[in-house]
Amino acid sequence: MVDFSLIIPVFNEREKIAVDIAAAASYFTEKNMHAEIIIADDGSSDDTCEIASAVPLPEPLELSIIRAKKHRGKGYALRKGFTRSRGKYVMFADSGNTVPWHTIERGLALITSGKCDIAHGSRFLPQSVILTNRSWKRKMISSVFRFGMRWSLAVPADLSDSQCGFKIFRGEVARELFARAKLNGFLIDIEIILLALKAGYLIREFPLQWRCDPDSRLSLPANFFSIFKEWRQLRSEIAP
Repeated sequence: MVDFSLIIPVFNEREKIAVDIAAAASYFTEKNMHAEIIIADDGSSDDTCEIASAVPLPEPLELSIIRAKKHRGKGYALRKGFTRSRGKYVMFADSGNTVPWHTIERGLALITSGKCDIAHGSRFLPQSVILTNRSWKRKMISSVFRFGMRWSLAVPADLSDSQCGFKIFRGEVARELFARAKLNGFLIDIEIILLALKAGYLIREFPLQWRCDPDSRLSLPANFFSIFKEWRQLRSEIAP
């Protein structure tokens, strides 16, 4: 069995993806882990997939490319990636190397010690270190979003950073939850949290060293209507 599956969702990340893969591979090799790296493409219009497939990996590391025919959203890419995964532990990380790969060990320690089934990285814990922060506008929008999710969807207050792109799961838990998930877009993180809590799975957060990636592909204001549609779906189907 594969020890660890890493899923990187991408959309037009030709400038970053080779560095992402090489850095992750270096970490897995250093730790002597039999890992697979899954690039879950969301219908990129550039040559992200071609660049990714050309990155050489040392054995026994494996690289898979899942390419969508059209742009559907981060949630769609993640659902496809997690369904394809084979690892005992599975995680996803956003493109851009915003968190050092050795931080995986903090999340894994929580899972292997039995403290949780899902470990979320959080930028908002007291022990977290922010090397490069977001703009005041992005911080304000993020704060409003977090408050809204707690108030309207009953996301627990002790989950301080639902949207952080650095999450680790027990493999069987991840595949179960993402097989049940339906959302294609931004609120996939919230959907997975709600599904996990309903199923009785434990979620814990761990601190990160993090730097902002100014080249983010996501804009909450620009995607307001699609996010609102997903929010309504969660309210009617999953939320308490």
